[in-house]
Parts: sequence; C-alpha cells; structure tokens
Amino acid sequence: MVRYFPAYKAAYDAIQAGRIGEVAVARFFRQASSPAGAGWYRDVAHSGGVIMDLMVHDLDQARWLCGEVTSVYAVQNPPTVDGISPVNVAAHVTLTHDTGAISHCRATWGATGTTFQSGYQVAGSNGVLKYTSNGDTGFAEELQDGGAGGDLLIPASTLGESPYLTQLRELAIGLRGGPEPRVLAPDGATAVYLAEAARASMETGRAVDMKTFVQTGAVA
Repeated sequence: MVRYFPAYKAAYDAIQAGRIGEVAVARFFRQASSPAGAGWYRDVAHSGGVIMDLMVHDLDQARWLCGEVTSVYAVQNPPTVDGISPVNVAAHVTLTHDTGAISHCRATWGATGTTFQSGYQVAGSNGVLKYTSNGDTGFAEELQDGGAGGDLLIPASTLGESPYLTQLRELAIGLRGGPEPRVLAPDGATAVYLAEAARASMETGRAVDMKTFVQTGAVA
C-alpha cells in the first residue's frame, strides 16, 4: 500500500525519469508505538515480529525503487528469545539488489506513545531524494479522532486524497479492464518472502541468498 503514498510514488517517478542517475544506496525507516505489550504480537510465529508488522512495507519499497533483491542480511536488538519478541525492539536489514544498489531498512517498535514516523533517503550518481513523515509541511496532525483512547499513534493522511482510496480506485479500474495496477499479488507475496528471508538471516547470523532461499517457516 505504501506504493500509493505520494512521497514514495514521487521517489519512484524521479528514479524512473533518471533524475538522480543510477541508484547506489538507499535507507528506509519506520517506527511506531509497540503493539507487543500484550497479546499475540510478541509471538513471532503468529505476528512475524517487527519485520512483518512494520518493515515489510519498506522491503517492498526497497525492491520497487532499487531493483530485485539478491541477498538479505538482518540483525535485531534485543534479539528474539524462544520465539518471543521483545516489547521494544529494532530490526535492521541490509539488501543487495541486482542493479548493484544496496539498501538498508530499519523498523522500530518503540515505547508506548512513540509517534508513527517513516522516511527514506535514496542516493544516486547524480542526486539524492529525501523524505521524512515528520518534516515541516506547514500542517501537522498528531492524532486521529479518538486516537487518545488507543496506544498506537498513527496520524491520518490529510494532505490529499487518501492513498488507500487511490489504491482501491486503481485496483477497481484494473479489474474492469483498465491499466494494470502499480502493485500486483506477486509483489505482496515477494515482500512477505523477503521478510521471511530476513527472519531466517537473524536466526542463522548469515546473509541469505535469495536465489536459493526456501521459506521454512522458521521463527527468528
């Protein structure tokens, strides 16, 4: 769904237009108040942990902006123990792409009250693209209506049309014979596959070759 958020689509369009040259290095981050204080989120076999909850979106972005992934290396601090994720945790994943680019993704489950933030920095041979969701746009919204009653502080996107509506419209048009949507089912499956490879890398301490990786269902 992040492919429909304007700042990420703008990066994709700029890269496709050659505005920053060949992509060399990219960094993506995403953080939120941890949902793992209680319930099934701490059970990585059920939730997939912070990588499947948050980072899966940036794994897709890295692939979309930088090319197909050839290897995955991941670390997490603190580590998962006996399949139980820490409540507050950060995961770091380094991807090598078939274009020669290298990308780094960071996902954080923070303390209760941590505001949701995301962003990227993509460096090419001719320029750099930068975005952070907490940047000064002239408008700030801290909580959605009723947000004070929950523990996840995720702001609404109100600077334009909802990206979720954009996504639904594009999919509906595609189903009616229109242009192919920018994201297809294999893209979602590949993002999950990359997340599983990252979990496998954390478990083994070694980089995963995506040409030979076979999903085992292991819990990292």
